This record gives sequence, C-alpha cells and structure tokens, in this order.
Amino acid sequence: MISNTSQRKINAISNLARRQEYTYITKNCDMYMVKENGNKHWLCKNKILTEWTSDESWTFPSGKLPLSDMADSFESWTFPSKESAKEHFNDRSFDEDW
Repeated sequence: MISNTSQRKINAISNLARRQEYTYITKNCDMYMVKENGNKHWLCKNKILTEWTSDESWTFPSGKLPLSDMADSFESWTFPSKESAKEHFNDRSFDEDW
C-alpha cells in the first residue's frame, strides 16, 4: 500500500538498493499506518520503513537536522525477528512523535 506521492519519492532515491528495498517493503507490507502528523510507516516482515513529513527534523547529539538537509525523507530499521518488529510497530501507534 503506497500513495503515488510516496512512490515518486522512492523512485527519486539515487541508491538502487535502497530504492528496490523500499519499493518491496511498501508493496508487500504486513501493516501500514499514517499518523495524524502525516508520518507514514510500513511493516514488512522484520523491517519498518518510515516516511517522515517534510516539517519534521531528526535529532542528533549535535542538534536537530531538518529533513530538507537529508537526501530523502525515508528511514528504515531491521529487527531481529518479525515479532520484535511488529511489537515496535504497534508501539509507534501510541507514540505521537512517530
């Protein structure tokens, strides 16, 4: 499940491996969630993919980095098992910041 806008953003990723992985995740996801803040999350097996909204920023020890400074607005995580990924995904549904 993926919107045309999200698919266009994935298609624009220059790294072929990331582009293929993110396309696979979005087309074969087990669960999909759009939060009130507009962030989109996909769960596929033991992976979570997030598309951050454009007004978000990532926080690093050195401070905040706006997404406009990042190569793209996607971030992914790989978990040791499908169960741990699903548990983390479900926890996100209750966290307003995600």
